[in-house]
Amino acid sequence: MQKQLSPEAEKLRESTLELYPDLADDDVAQAVLQTGLEALDMVTKAQRQVEDEGMVVKGDRGNTKAHPLLPVIRDQRAQFLACLKALRLDLAVVEQGQQAGPGRPTDFQLYQKRHGGRA
Repeated sequence: MQKQLSPEAEKLRESTLELYPDLADDDVAQAVLQTGLEALDMVTKAQRQVEDEGMVVKGDRGNTKAHPLLPVIRDQRAQFLACLKALRLDLAVVEQGQQAGPGRPTDFQLYQKRHGGRA
């Protein structure tokens, strides 16, 4: 049974399937996408709560400590990015010939540079 997604996550699902129609026919890809979007929803909810309550909360003994949802945010972000990677959507921008973000070039970019842009 699939968890109900937020309207934002549902919109992201629709735009992803529109850009990559092959994903719509693959049950495994659909499950991975669903997992990633659920993780993104969890990140959004946890971030809102941390914004409301602050990054630091009072502990049970009156001391201050990091908000207990901070590890949840970290882990769910990692889950979302892992799902993108599993679907190979993390490379989609590079493969479409668009400029990747800052950082080291990908193997694909290095290959294209060595071979004059031919894949």
